[in-house]
Amino acid sequence: MKNNLLLFIFLLLAFPSMAQKGNNYSISLYDAFKTGEREIPEQYVGSNEKGHYFLYSEGKFGNGLSSLVKFNNDFQPTTEAIQLTNFDEKEGVSEVSLGIIERGDKLLNITSKSTKTYRKYFAKTIDLNGFQITSEKEILNLSIEGVNMKKTYVSFVLATDSSAVGLFYTIPTKPKEFRKYGLIVFDNDFNKIDAFTYQFPFSKNEFVIMGGTLLNKKEMILLTADLSQVPLSPNSKKIPDYGYKIVQLNQGNSKTIGEVPNDNKWLNSLGLRIDGSIIKLVGLYSNVGRYDAHGTFFHQIDQSNPGETIHQLEPFDQELLDQHSEITNLENLSKKRIRKHSELANYIPKSIMNYDDGAILMVAEETFNLSQYITTYYSQNLLAIHFDKEGNRKWTRMIKKDNSKNNTWIYSSYLVLKDSTDFHLIYNGNRKNLQKDHLVRNNAFINEEDESVVVATISKEGNVSQKVVTNFLQTQGFRIRPKLSSKLNENEVLLFSQKPSNVKNQRFILLKLKKDMPPISD
Repeated sequence: MKNNLLLFIFLLLAFPSMAQKGNNYSISLYDAFKTGEREIPEQYVGSNEKGHYFLYSEGKFGNGLSSLVKFNNDFQPTTEAIQLTNFDEKEGVSEVSLGIIERGDKLLNITSKSTKTYRKYFAKTIDLNGFQITSEKEILNLSIEGVNMKKTYVSFVLATDSSAVGLFYTIPTKPKEFRKYGLIVFDNDFNKIDAFTYQFPFSKNEFVIMGGTLLNKKEMILLTADLSQVPLSPNSKKIPDYGYKIVQLNQGNSKTIGEVPNDNKWLNSLGLRIDGSIIKLVGLYSNVGRYDAHGTFFHQIDQSNPGETIHQLEPFDQELLDQHSEITNLENLSKKRIRKHSELANYIPKSIMNYDDGAILMVAEETFNLSQYITTYYSQNLLAIHFDKEGNRKWTRMIKKDNSKNNTWIYSSYLVLKDSTDFHLIYNGNRKNLQKDHLVRNNAFINEEDESVVVATISKEGNVSQKVVTNFLQTQGFRIRPKLSSKLNENEVLLFSQKPSNVKNQRFILLKLKKDMPPISD
């Protein structure tokens, strides 16, 4: 949203923003507004007595130029905006915003410019009270002789102890050369502390990093895999030994601190969690389908006691399989997987979250795409799975959902909000799916009367309650985009919504959750 490009056109409503209250929630629908360009709020930055601040970026998916936009206290846009990225006419390249981070008492916007010969990174310090950029500096000019820098993969990682920021990147190699990676570590003012290159004895087609966590200024933990045995054909029934390893990087040195056997199973989207000397991996496993689920996988090592390892694969029980089989309009592939192999098709772990006592909640979503003239983005049931701190699976709950959509995924999936004790999953849903005896899985967008915003609250004990907090008619045809919504605190979430018929029409919805939501309603 730029001062010289964007005119906000406020919709002339016959009434002010609406507020609704339930026994366990309140929801405020702020007035709608219209943007002059097609753009979205990629990030809620913060607020003060003067208003609220958003990182807005141009384009349907936010891949254009970015600005910091000031909204008033009623979540209406003002004409005040700070241009954060620009198009460099001399180089013919656009600056890209990588987001705004809070380090100490500073807000820093990190941006980059990339050509075939370099990747440059910049840090802009933002003062919200004065609504201005107070300083800007180039923090890195990354260039490797003979390397097309656009082919490098780069990721910023924040240290878990908040002491540093790391930039981890691939170094392109020739087919038979060993895989190389670089790690540059900055302090919180983006002064470079260290820079190291790491080499692994695999070619680029045989080695992949599945995940990583920067612990502090000196140490990073990686989960790596050997792909040399992975079948080239997606229809192959051979299950490879992935050669999973947990690797420690420390000031230029690397060492394997643990190996993770996959026991002749397909392992699905392992999540890496680190708590002191304890490293945990959680995910799903399958006997047959690469993206299916026969049960849960848990692996734990203790760096302070290398001989103490927990390794558990636990199949799903028949009750969970029966709950899926009872869905009368379940896809034929899913029915076949359950009947022949006792497996749930197309479940992918999406969220892995910690409790304060070391327990873990994993949420997996039934998701896949099909293309035939049009592409359908399937986003269906959710599985909530609880592990105690020793890795024992205590319970599994299915939440019936279907917010699949043709040609777009932006209204699908869910958002997670955690308060002091519970997790809340917020998504576009169909109110009929909340009925216990309703065996049809209805799509969220099939008709306006049933399209709703649903909150599913999951207690640590495994109790699940669901509630419709607003619907498509009450929002006057505005539909939430879960991935662009923002947690304000442990009880409040700011939902961003658009009109599907014209996505320039936008509105914010404030949802305040209270404790003890009632059981599943109809």
